[in-house]
Amino acid sequence: MFNVPFPGVPDNVAAGIDCGFLVVSTAEVTEIFRPILDEIVGLVEHQRLEAAKAGAVAKGVILVGGFGQSSYLYTCLKQRFADGAKLPKACVDMPPSYEHVASLRRESSSQRQPAVSPLAILQPENAWTAVVRGAVMRGLENEDLVSSRKARRHYGFIVQEKFNPAFHVQQDKVWDDYHQDWKAKHQMWWIVKKGETIESGQTILRQLHRSLDGNGRTLPYTESLYICEEDNAPKVCRNQFVGPVSKLCSLTINPGQIPNRLFRAKPNSRGLSFFDLDYQLGIHIESGRLRFDMRAENRVYGQVHAKFE
Repeated sequence: MFNVPFPGVPDNVAAGIDCGFLVVSTAEVTEIFRPILDEIVGLVEHQRLEAAKAGAVAKGVILVGGFGQSSYLYTCLKQRFADGAKLPKACVDMPPSYEHVASLRRESSSQRQPAVSPLAILQPENAWTAVVRGAVMRGLENEDLVSSRKARRHYGFIVQEKFNPAFHVQQDKVWDDYHQDWKAKHQMWWIVKKGETIESGQTILRQLHRSLDGNGRTLPYTESLYICEEDNAPKVCRNQFVGPVSKLCSLTINPGQIPNRLFRAKPNSRGLSFFDLDYQLGIHIESGRLRFDMRAENRVYGQVHAKFE
């Protein structure tokens, strides 16, 4: 039983209020937290299965944060994933075990589910302050304490490719006035894949090509960076407001910072003069933020301003 103080509130037997306290039974507290436990168990099951699909083995779960100190949460996770024993009475109404779910999937599908192994459930001392202490350590050290991280989404750009009827559809076909040939628009170029390992301090370089008229060499323009949360990202995006692809930010790029000698003057078959510029966008994935710069011939010529949606 748990007694929650409610000073000044009159007794109400039906509501469970007695002598200024709300009396809550263990079963009622269990009901309150059961939806949260369901989500946690489901998340662990999903991530363990995804790791197995990728050929990796999940070895354990570390409980941190305030709720991570819950003995009830620890017991349920340990009984479910570590011991392989029958769940305690307090957990009998939780979702079916991972092994049972996998068995049902095997019966309903010819695809074999990857094998998984028991997990170690760890509940370190003082883990409830782990997030706060990590933030303080990050500030004191002034460097990223994480050596690598997994990309939680796909990152990419919408580009135009040389049209190929074997891969592209007619509705995406568009004429390029500068180069006098057909291109396929709305094509996705994913430069970072979901689940990809990104080393701390690693700079991701995206090779860019821009065709500009004479005045365009000194005028800023915008390039949009897109994300996708799905495991399998689409190859085409015709509407970033509908579907799995969404716009993350707009990048303002100023080619005027690049020396004129790097612009290649070209005339096309119709006598139109223009300039081609090959350069790179540097993307830095850091703890809690993204940072961008503009490069040419392996030299950084300026920072790129990002406006997030």
